[in-house]
Amino acid sequence: MDSRKIYACKDHVEDAMDDFINYEETFPIIEEVKGVKCNYCENDSCYIIKSKE
Repeated sequence: MDSRKIYACKDHVEDAMDDFINYEETFPIIEEVKGVKCNYCENDSCYIIKSKE
């Protein structure tokens, strides 16, 4: 099973969590990341929201 990953900045972390829960129908794991762009804007992401591995 492929895990869905969403990168989010501080402004979009709540949107990312809502989208993940709606799509996957389960709660995500949230980890801090650096060096990746937010999926919702051009800012640097602070978090990755992903499935349990």
